Amino acid sequence: MLRLYRKGAEQRAAQLGFRLYDFWLADPEMSSARLRDILLARGIRGLILPPQESFGTKIEFDFSEFTAVTIGYTLEAPKLHRVGNNVFASVQMAYRKLQDRSYRRIALVVDEEVDCRVSRAFSAGYGSMSSNQQGVDTIPAFVCEGFDDKRFGKWYERWLPEVIMGTGPTLEEGVRPWLKRRGETPAIAELNLSEEGVTDSGVDQQLELIGKTAVSLVFSQISHFEYGIPETPLLTLVDGIWRDGERVP
Repeated sequence: MLRLYRKGAEQRAAQLGFRLYDFWLADPEMSSARLRDILLARGIRGLILPPQESFGTKIEFDFSEFTAVTIGYTLEAPKLHRVGNNVFASVQMAYRKLQDRSYRRIALVVDEEVDCRVSRAFSAGYGSMSSNQQGVDTIPAFVCEGFDDKRFGKWYERWLPEVIMGTGPTLEEGVRPWLKRRGETPAIAELNLSEEGVTDSGVDQQLELIGKTAVSLVFSQISHFEYGIPETPLLTLVDGIWRDGERVP
């Protein structure tokens, strides 16, 4: 995922006459003060912060002489301008696409941490659709903290979904092996087709476009001499698009 964010950011930076450089604040030899001095010495005033590993991340850094944009939802503090996929709308779109294919028993499986990383937009988007569709069986989302075979088995046998929407390790390392071991064959819709070689149908979150948009936001701030932590942080959402793969639900 980071590779695609960076690819898009690098392309847009080149279009605007800039270059992209990598700095790692997590480097034990790189303090915030030292990084600030290095950036200013090199004339670097625009910063893009990619998604952090953990939700609720807080960064101590003096942004007063920089413009900055963060990608995704994991950075809690400081409150910077932000760009990310419109996960809520992406899940709704996927749900509608599956309905158009005559599926009625549509389910969501998502890891608790993954859902939290996007402010629970996966489960919220799913809930907004599953609870308000006439003629569609309402199946509660399976939200888990680490995949549990027995708990998933009880849920699956209770609801018998025709198609499962999901993403990440819970889908690849939990759901798929479980279904294969038991010979179950519901369709799968991937909610983040971010890696090359994925053959499922599902949502392309347009990570390259998100990277491009982040650079455009930084460029706009620099052009307007807007430095420091913004009084009113803006959230820019990029809609996902549906992509049919080799395995079409």
